[in-house]
Amino acid sequence: MRLEEIIVGSYLIVAIYHFFLYFLYRKNYSALYFAIICINAVIFNVIKVVQFPLVYKASLLVFLINPITFLLFGNSFFKKDYNQKILKIFLIIALIGISLILVTPQKLLLGFSQNINKFIFLYMQSTIFYLIFYTIKAVIKKRENSILLLIGFSIITFTFLSKLFLTKDMVKLFNPLGGYAMMLIYAFVLARQLSNSFYKSEMVIEKRTKELQTANNDKDKMFALLSHDLRGPIGGIVQALELISDKDEMINNPDMASEFINASYKSATATFQLIENMFLWISMNNGKIVYSPKPGVDLNEIIERNITNLHSISSLKRVNLKMESKESLNFYGDSYMVETVIRNLISNAIKYTDEGGEIKINSTLQGDEVLVEVKDNGIGMNEEIKNTLFSEKVVSQSGTKGEKGSSLGLKLSQEFIEKHKGKIWVESELGVGTSVYFTLPKGESI
Repeated sequence: MRLEEIIVGSYLIVAIYHFFLYFLYRKNYSALYFAIICINAVIFNVIKVVQFPLVYKASLLVFLINPITFLLFGNSFFKKDYNQKILKIFLIIALIGISLILVTPQKLLLGFSQNINKFIFLYMQSTIFYLIFYTIKAVIKKRENSILLLIGFSIITFTFLSKLFLTKDMVKLFNPLGGYAMMLIYAFVLARQLSNSFYKSEMVIEKRTKELQTANNDKDKMFALLSHDLRGPIGGIVQALELISDKDEMINNPDMASEFINASYKSATATFQLIENMFLWISMNNGKIVYSPKPGVDLNEIIERNITNLHSISSLKRVNLKMESKESLNFYGDSYMVETVIRNLISNAIKYTDEGGEIKINSTLQGDEVLVEVKDNGIGMNEEIKNTLFSEKVVSQSGTKGEKGSSLGLKLSQEFIEKHKGKIWVESELGVGTSVYFTLPKGESI
């Protein structure tokens, strides 16, 4: 078996394989273009053994199809680097030329063969220059596989130029060895591209799997938090209601009845806030709560409203809520989110402040930001607890009167503040108290 027959057989096998790849992965146009290039190579070798006048039309079609296929093949790798307008011009010229050749009788084509050949040579030279020039640009930009493709295109260019100067016979332009070397390079590039695609797909699947695992872990944490932190308050409410339902006992001990009612109120409020934070956290992660900022939001109004709404809870522990800032401050942001943050921070401060304690809410303007501080003189916390407040771990800690509390409210506050491109942090000393700070953009838009 001759070398050329082996090469032609190799082209055919590679073409069939890459046609199969294209039909298997429809978006992989590189495989389709390469398969067409290999089929053209087979046709080149077949028409070499046939008398030239009989296959002139086929030769012209191949010489028009092959250059544009090479351009489309290169473009499939470096679409950002190739000039799409010039590519479209080449494509239009090829389509017009193919249409004219198909409808024109072969005898007429042979009559104008000299002019047609000149046009084909010019067309091929132009496409080769375009191919090499823009592939070099891809190499300069360090695109993946650009060097290998440039080597392959250079082999084709060398083959074309050497044969061009040796003979004018178009059919003899094709060099089997050069084309075979080019085929091996491109086959390697496509195999590498396919391998990278599989690797990237595996990475995406692995990432999605981790995300799902994290979501499931979060869900388990939430259920554990609900079962732990809801059981206590609801159980307290049930017990208090059972005692209150004993009319004789309540008539003889009105102070005890008042105490049970207050305890039930605190438990119900804590339960409601936990459920509300849970709902907000789930809604936030599902994209149901959208950041809707507005300019000129009155910060003091939000603080005063929260102090008023939480006064009944703080008064049960005789904790004084005090807004220290009298200066009118406006910020750019979502008033609902900021109100939720301040409510959570004040509620947490009440839980961890002893009876008769004090909570101060202060806000100041610092450059382009508004700094808000919620400070208490409560039990404080050690470094270990402080370092876990904004971590993935859900921390549950009882207040000074056994109130159930978790870090869920702080995590939610952190997400809301980060939506404002702000920061939130905690400073605390065990037995002295805790200060929670966060920043917001001032006044107008960011």
